[in-house]
Amino acid sequence: MQAMFSLLRLTALLLILVPFQPAALAADPMPAAPASAKVKAETIRNRIAEVESAAALDETTRTRLTDLYNKALAHRDEALANSNKTDAYLQARQKAAGQTSDIRDKLAQARQNAATVTVDVSDATPLAEVDQQLLIEKANQAAVETKLARLEEQLANETDRPAVARKRLTVIAGLLEELARTGKLPAPANELPKLTEARRWELESEQLALNAELRMLDQELQSQPLRIDLLTAQRDQTLLDLEVARTRVQLLEDILSSRRVAEAEQAVTETDEAQREALGKHQLVQNLAVQNAALSAELGTLAGDLEQVIAEDDAADELAQRISDDFSSSRQKL
Repeated sequence: MQAMFSLLRLTALLLILVPFQPAALAADPMPAAPASAKVKAETIRNRIAEVESAAALDETTRTRLTDLYNKALAHRDEALANSNKTDAYLQARQKAAGQTSDIRDKLAQARQNAATVTVDVSDATPLAEVDQQLLIEKANQAAVETKLARLEEQLANETDRPAVARKRLTVIAGLLEELARTGKLPAPANELPKLTEARRWELESEQLALNAELRMLDQELQSQPLRIDLLTAQRDQTLLDLEVARTRVQLLEDILSSRRVAEAEQAVTETDEAQREALGKHQLVQNLAVQNAALSAELGTLAGDLEQVIAEDDAADELAQRISDDFSSSRQKL
């Protein structure tokens, strides 16, 4: 009898301690998983699959759960991306100084070699091969110009980054405080355990993303001076590469122009000789010699015009580059 009385008292005590759950909660077709501070992305994806296949869920609840789960996954993707950026900034802090020093050392030697730029072309090189090599060098010059523009853009963007990053750090601190307060609030009355769980996962995932962004911004600020030094060294190296590329293009254009003019002059000389030899011969031969002479004269004129066009084109390129360099210099000073 005493044992039975003790059992009844224990049962009554449990009824007092365990809160009553409404019928709607008891009928939840998807019971909540145990609370977890760091739920895995795979668990969230499994929940999405369960929601899609749960026939007992009404459409409103299904949509709400799916939205919360997808937001949680998106926050985790953001956290992963920022974590990767953090690693990159950490590596920059460790390696940028050494990389900058290596570039500067090589750049000093390269500047000495830049005074003796040559091209692999001789008088025996066919004109078609010279023309082909010129096309290759022009393509290389264009690639170097593109690389230089990208580096200058990166350097320009770094100018405003400290202020932008510090402003964002302040915003993140406020958001984390707000999320911490939200996390302490009780769940709405009669809310399905699954919805409570999904809201918690979404909140925890957002906190995870914001903390990852905070660490990333901190490393960005700490590594920026080293990264700017490296970018500047890379820019200076690319400027020298561009100078060499332009010199090679100019050398090939000069060679090509001279060869074409020489060939035109040779054609005129040969035509004059042929015309002299045609004197006293059949009229058709003399007429053909006269036509060849006219064509040779026209070829010589075209060769001269081509040389003039190349010179004007080079002058225009030089002016455009000077304007571009002045603009880049002014933008960096601003």
